[in-house]
Amino acid sequence: MNIENHDLSLCITPDEHVFQAKDTVRFSGVCESVDLHLGNRCTLQKAYTKNGETPFEVVHTHRHTTVYRFQNLNSDSLTLEYDGLFDRFKGYGVCTIHKHCVELSGFGFFFPTIEENSQFERFTYSLEVSLPKSWRVVAPDDRDIQDVPLNERRFHYQKHKIEDILICAAPDYQRHYRKNMTMILPNLEAPVAKSMLKDFEHSVDVCAETFGELRSGMTTTGIVSPRGEGSQEWGYERGHLWVIGDLFLQYACAHEWRFGGLKKSLALHETIHSWIGIGVSMPIYLAEAITQYCEVVLTHKIYQEDDLDRRYFAWYEKRLLETLKEKDLPPASLKVTDDHYAFWYLKGSLAFYDLEKRVGRDSLLAAFKDLYQNHHGTFLDEDAVRVALERSLDLPLKDFFNHWMHSTGYEPLH
Repeated sequence: MNIENHDLSLCITPDEHVFQAKDTVRFSGVCESVDLHLGNRCTLQKAYTKNGETPFEVVHTHRHTTVYRFQNLNSDSLTLEYDGLFDRFKGYGVCTIHKHCVELSGFGFFFPTIEENSQFERFTYSLEVSLPKSWRVVAPDDRDIQDVPLNERRFHYQKHKIEDILICAAPDYQRHYRKNMTMILPNLEAPVAKSMLKDFEHSVDVCAETFGELRSGMTTTGIVSPRGEGSQEWGYERGHLWVIGDLFLQYACAHEWRFGGLKKSLALHETIHSWIGIGVSMPIYLAEAITQYCEVVLTHKIYQEDDLDRRYFAWYEKRLLETLKEKDLPPASLKVTDDHYAFWYLKGSLAFYDLEKRVGRDSLLAAFKDLYQNHHGTFLDEDAVRVALERSLDLPLKDFFNHWMHSTGYEPLH
């Protein structure tokens, strides 16, 4: 039994860190009984079908979710009423509600699911959001809708993955546009806002120059989240929407955009994803590997600082080797819920830095451009990505992918 559709309504009260939810779940057929996972920060209050109220029981509690059992349903749909307390970030369930902002991601497990870790489960859904009148809501594929209050929005999506579901909200947002991209800023000090917009514009321009202009209909929105005191989580990306925490931005401005002595762009990584990972979709470990490599190379291109790229890759190598002393896993074997950073981002980027030594940087970037231009709007598995790169580079890459993505250890080939 699968979930086909969610019809979810959220009423959010920022000052109290809570939402109240009503979610009608439609199954793939008539369901007699079902176990559903709901995030541990949510509490189920009531359940019913068109035949009346339905009893439920808690049968298990996992790390992130609680399992509720529903029996004798005899229905193809089930309506759940529950509430959630999201007063802080919690591990990789990056969701929060407070007086400055709202961030609710599918990673917060507030969508009832069949499996505990079903972040890649796909379904259609409608999402209705209600907030105080002074607030505005931003979501992936958001479009300004006439005659609809910005704090009362309804979104309709077709076959989205749970990981792509994200809404952000805050009062007094300002929108800034660059090509097909949008940058949304809260009420920041003028020098901070100017610095972020400059970083955003440089990122969009260098990506368009490297990979070609984004195709029509491909859009991405970045947002600075005013999280206030106490939040150290820097940000993340969900589908066509990415987030940067305001404290992280303020740190960047105070330190001349240097982290560990290295110049960095806050917008570049997620901007690259508009071409690699979203523009042309692929397994996430591969998307992050290519994007992290491109981030270093294009950061060097933006700042034109001697040896910046070499210093980045040397730092990555040092961090990876430290991790390998504790554990060593093939990047392709890991899920998004695993501790994957060192293997997807560090080892992955070093893999393509290794390939660059064989084919040259210009040729490798041209191959990534071909990848987007020839396959935008499609999903490619690893074999399809490999074949596309082989055609552009005129080089067999099966051994390269096996060595870097499916094997342990760290041993550059070139």
